[in-house]
Amino acid sequence: MLLARTAWAAPDLAAEDARDSSLHHRLAAADGADLVVLYGDGQGGNEGTCGCEARPLGSLARVEGYRRAVARHPSPALLVDAGGWLDATRDVAGGVRADVALRDARMIEALRMGHWDVWNVGAPDLPYLAAKGFPPEAVSANLRPVDASAPAPDAWHLVRAGGLRVAVTGVSDKAPEGMDGWRAEDPVAAVRALVPTLRAEADVVVLLAWRPGRAVTDLAAIPGVDVLVEATGAPGRWPPDTVGQAVWVRSDPQTHHLGELRLHLADGAVTRALDRQIDLDARIPSDRRLKRHATETATRVDALQHRLFGIP
Repeated sequence: MLLARTAWAAPDLAAEDARDSSLHHRLAAADGADLVVLYGDGQGGNEGTCGCEARPLGSLARVEGYRRAVARHPSPALLVDAGGWLDATRDVAGGVRADVALRDARMIEALRMGHWDVWNVGAPDLPYLAAKGFPPEAVSANLRPVDASAPAPDAWHLVRAGGLRVAVTGVSDKAPEGMDGWRAEDPVAAVRALVPTLRAEADVVVLLAWRPGRAVTDLAAIPGVDVLVEATGAPGRWPPDTVGQAVWVRSDPQTHHLGELRLHLADGAVTRALDRQIDLDARIPSDRRLKRHATETATRVDALQHRLFGIP
């Protein structure tokens, strides 16, 4: 049942970092949140950790370990990627190199295994997807082929989370250089045209934005957008903010930290939001299947690169 929207008032916002403690203590206290949005971005085809010697962070296996823990609590949750999840490396002719294609195909398998609900198509993701096809989880409101009859990602998806219907769409700053068959429409105009449809179908509207630059505040200010997740590409911690009716949060590049936005809703609007950043270090349990998948991917890619390029 759709939530009726009444007069809007700015929600109460809070921020919290979950670090240097066990999984049990990193989980949010039971707060009766109506919806939890888990979010990340920028994995670049890497299923594993950042590889840092002192304190490796990230990995899809740890994201899944945390997601499962959140799913055991009453508040419904969804997991979204704001873009840049594939390896954008291309060959000298601008095509998709064989080892990159293997890595990206494996990444798509891993995202599905990790229950990522919606994946925004950022500019780095488009070369592989345009060549190999768009997964049903991929969305973009503004990346479109010049030939309207050519395959393209869906503009949005409807995800059911508990009793809520959540519409998720996404935009990218540009189409990659050298892809003459694609264009990036104005992201603000694309979302603005789409929102009436989303509002008619959903209780909550989530917008994922890959490197939107100065357009980000205009995107957040579009009436009807409840949540904006921005992939800035810059490390750092920003507190949540509001622009227009939207709660605006920024994801951590390469998902070394997982974002957790806990939303309280009333009369069809967000009334309270807690934005949490979860350190994905060794204290977060790794999903065994995804950890094994990452190891197998590395082995296969290494073997292929050895055959192709003689890399030891």
